[in-house]
Amino acid sequence: MKTWTLSEAQSHFADVVESCSSEPQILATHGRPVAALVDFGLFSEFLHFREARERPTIKELLAELRRIQTQESVEIELPERQDRPNPILEMSDELLM
Repeated sequence: MKTWTLSEAQSHFADVVESCSSEPQILATHGRPVAALVDFGLFSEFLHFREARERPTIKELLAELRRIQTQESVEIELPERQDRPNPILEMSDELLM
């Protein structure tokens, strides 16, 4: 990664932006990094990763439902289980005969 001072980055802005496609570019002031310019594709991946981490897992959602059911004495009625046709299973049965 290349580090640019702010004055270098200002005078060579096009080069800094173009260099982002190959690796992050660090901007520094008084010798300390203050910002990084990265390829937009990499930034997009980061945003999608962060959004995915912020969504609750199915385990967390089910735990929340259980908590609500317990606290509010809600009774959830489950429909009776019904068998449905399964063409793949039927095809395998025919092959075994």
